[in-house]
Order: sequence, then structure tokens, then C-alpha cells
Amino acid sequence: MKLRPLLGLLAIATLVAVPARAQLEGDILVNMFDPASLGIFAPDGTAKLATTRGTGSFWLGASRTGDDLLVTTRRLPNGVNLFDRTGREVATFDTPQVTFATGDVSVFADGTLAVTDQDGQIELYTRTGVHVGAFPVAGPFGNYVDANDDLWVAGSFRIVRFDRSGTQLGTISTNFAVGDVVAPGDGTVWATDRNSARVVQFDRSGAELRNFATGLPPFLYGIALARDGTVLVTSWQVPAVHRFGRDGTPLGKIDLPSSPLFLSVIDPLTSPAVVFCTAKANSLGCLP
Repeated sequence: MKLRPLLGLLAIATLVAVPARAQLEGDILVNMFDPASLGIFAPDGTAKLATTRGTGSFWLGASRTGDDLLVTTRRLPNGVNLFDRTGREVATFDTPQVTFATGDVSVFADGTLAVTDQDGQIELYTRTGVHVGAFPVAGPFGNYVDANDDLWVAGSFRIVRFDRSGTQLGTISTNFAVGDVVAPGDGTVWATDRNSARVVQFDRSGAELRNFATGLPPFLYGIALARDGTVLVTSWQVPAVHRFGRDGTPLGKIDLPSSPLFLSVIDPLTSPAVVFCTAKANSLGCLP
């Protein structure tokens, strides 16, 4: 990754159950750093929630809880804000255990919030701000909770996987600074190369399967995968969500009001009554 940034977003993924609705096929919850805002956009770029005002400045992460609250982290002061779907702030708390800078945020299946502290920890909180634990990891930035409730962390030249109790399950070493990570259910792991603005795909053993240059300026932060295979990424210097095929073919972009950090893809799995969404707390959520 780059020199230790003051913007780390903890990128996390969550597994939640929500009512099946057509809008789940593509709504994107994205966080923008400065001016701080949350936005919900349809796949065609139509703004559904253009701006959200709330506590603090320099917002980072973005995720969604199982009962449909939107979650963001903030840098000044370090903390967490929660909003309802109208953009009204319904709760906020500081995170004094974060000693340097907040980053991404993800939500475990039990509702626990995983917040990145870029100084070397993943801090765990209840939605009311009670600190309930921490996972140590070097240089954390983005993170993601997968369908097995495991937490993947984009660390300093590595990707680290933890189970819900904090036991380290594995590490993928890289030769680049990892911006963000996403682990879909197909046995692969996707990551962004922050400084060189590449996308890299691994298998779970750490073998590189492919990579492609995005042609975007650094720093490449967020990554998410749509169910149709589209790769979504964000670059700090470009106010947009960029779409690529898995082979690196550019597929267009969604323009944003300001520069984003992390994002995640809505990936619904339909059943007769329920849709299960794998959502990242860095910028996308499962949105009914």
C-alpha cells in the first residue's frame, strides 16, 4: 500500500438476511470522505440518497446492519455513526480504543461492528459503542466479512483471514500494498494494489490467478464484485465507481459527488422468502 494513510477504511463484509426485493440487484451504498457523505446509487448511477449529514468529519467506512441501518466510520473524531434509510442519524459513538485512524467497518452476522484501526488492530464494538474485543493485524486498511462470518483484512503487504473469535486462519503474502479485499464464495480472493492501481485475483492458498491494470491514478482503494462478475473499484483521485470485466475490460463508471474510499457489492442469493447479501462495510450494503 502507500505510506501509512490517515484515511484507512475498514472494509468489512457482512452476511445479513433481508426481504427479497428487486432493488437488491444493484443499489450501491458508497461513502465519500470530504465533504463527508453517504450515497445510495442505482446501477445506472441514479442517486437514491444523495447526501447524509451527521457527526464529525472525514467519513470512511460504509456498511449496513441486518435491521437496515447504514453505518460509517469517521476520522475526526474517531468514531462510528449510524443512520436510518432516510439519512437521519440515529446513533453515534466515539472509538477511543482506535489509537491512530479509523478505517473501514464491517458487520458480523451477530451485529458486531468490526472497525479498522490503522495502527494495527481491528476493534470490535456493539452498536451502542461498547468495546468487546480486538484482533491484532499489521497495517490494516480495508476489510470484508464473508458468507462464513470470517473477517478478511487488507493488511500491510498481506491479506489476513480471521474467524469470528479472532483466530487467524491464514495469510496471503503480496508484493504490493493492499488497499481492499473481497472474498466471494467461489474460492477466490480479489484485492486492489493501492499504489499501482491494479486488481489482483488469488486462490485461497495465495497463488495469483490474474491481474490487470485499471489505468486509474493511485490510490486504488475499494473493490467489490457484482453477482454477474463485474469488478467495481474506487480510486481516491477520481469521484466515481469504476466497472471492469474480470479480464480487465472497462465497462463504464458511476459518477459521484466527491472522492470515495471503499465499496462493496450487493450480491443477493435468492430463496422463496429471503435474500442473503454479502455486504462490505466499506461502501456497499444489502439494501432493500
